[in-house]
Amino acid sequence: MPTKIDEFGGQGGNEFDLEYPNAIGIRHQGRVDALMLNGLRRGGLGGLNPNISSLDGDDYWKEIEVHHGGEIDFLRFKSSRGVEISGGGGGGDRTLISDVRLLRIGGRSDVRLDNIKLEYVPNYQASTSIDGNARAVLDFRPGGVKIKTYQEESLQIAEAYDRITEASIEFTMNTSAEGEYYAKFSASTGLKTVNTTRTEIKKSSEHALKTSQAVEENIERDQIAFLVGAIHIFQDSSGNYWICPTRKPDWVKIDRTQLDGLVGYYDFTSGVKLQTGLGETT
Repeated sequence: MPTKIDEFGGQGGNEFDLEYPNAIGIRHQGRVDALMLNGLRRGGLGGLNPNISSLDGDDYWKEIEVHHGGEIDFLRFKSSRGVEISGGGGGGDRTLISDVRLLRIGGRSDVRLDNIKLEYVPNYQASTSIDGNARAVLDFRPGGVKIKTYQEESLQIAEAYDRITEASIEFTMNTSAEGEYYAKFSASTGLKTVNTTRTEIKKSSEHALKTSQAVEENIERDQIAFLVGAIHIFQDSSGNYWICPTRKPDWVKIDRTQLDGLVGYYDFTSGVKLQTGLGETT
């Protein structure tokens, strides 16, 4: 089953785009005056200043309650680890969405929150951790050329996602894993996408890298440079393997005679890949 988008409320106000909810707050007093989404206010200045909830680690919003009519009267979000945030009044029709993984929030707003859109994975099933401490070669450059190093950590992580997504984009992941991959990408890079697919993740990371400044460095002709990253290997509930980076990668320059130091790393640069791009060691 693909991801689903539900929409509640009226058509007043101005539309704001769907985006991953890194941080959520609710301004309210008898109704929802504004949704605070990733530091931006979607709505008016009425109501009380909200507490802001940002989820840690692998936590995610699994239950959403909306009371709605021509506007949004009440909102409640609950995470898989029990974090809960709510606010508003008692008006409107009640809708409860549960056993999901919330991916993106959008809607319409002006002096209050007029409408909310929720994109989520229905019947979400978490993947199983296989190896949280694996290492991988994500890219390489021969001697005599240049390598780029991005200054911001979020861009360095985006570079890892760019290489991993390119290597695994044609391989199977179920909807739950695809949503989890998108959530990890968005939370660690802060980059926005048109939708939650790996194709759009690749486009977003590629664009960010092309338009960002980087420091260039020459590689000596008797050396080879490898982009080495820490990765986490998962298996989704359908049995498919997938991976994501766990921190920023590093370019490592080594003499051609020292290649045996990379034995045991997963290789994302060869043409031989198994279902998720894993399988070939250097």
